[in-house]
Amino acid sequence: MPWFLSVPVFGYILSYFFLGETLTFQQLIGSVIIFIGLLLISFNFESGKKNFKGKHIFYMIFACMAIAISGVIFKYTTIGNNFWVSSFWEYFGLGMSGLFIFLFVPHYRESFLHMNRTGGSTIFFVNIISELMTISGNLLTNFALLLAPVTMVFLVSSLQPAIVLFLTIFTTRFFPNIAKENLTKQILLPKIIAIVIMIVGSAVLFM
Repeated sequence: MPWFLSVPVFGYILSYFFLGETLTFQQLIGSVIIFIGLLLISFNFESGKKNFKGKHIFYMIFACMAIAISGVIFKYTTIGNNFWVSSFWEYFGLGMSGLFIFLFVPHYRESFLHMNRTGGSTIFFVNIISELMTISGNLLTNFALLLAPVTMVFLVSSLQPAIVLFLTIFTTRFFPNIAKENLTKQILLPKIIAIVIMIVGSAVLFM
């Protein structure tokens, strides 16, 4: 999870060279504060647990670069065109990529068919709902990219760990059969402090 925090960094570098975007001193300070909070909330304070495995670093950095490149390309191509036209072609490309994988990669095709055979309508409808929420979130993120610097948008979208923490506390407390996490003081307190730091950073960033 901490490696996703490199998305705003890549976004800042790419948007500086290809979009001519810069941040004010206040925005830089707010971004740094949020970044510190994000690092803190992503760190695993549970004893005996590793925070990341070295062999996955390359894949994570590549994924983060791809996310940043995608955001910059979308903004670059949409500035002079229609938002919905750009969104259509983005999801058309995703659909064609998914169809290509389904047709020409047997392993993934069999996994997909097996999941639907064993899970039935429940798995199907859960995935439909999940994808609709994902598309809605991506569309809102892309629209935000047109209104603010790429770095600021990626920083705000990186607040997901804080949202996940709230959902984890809620489900552990009220629906432990769905998700149950270790919420001891040693684990929870640093994450609450991290959220407070991110709130302060957000206030500085958008004042």
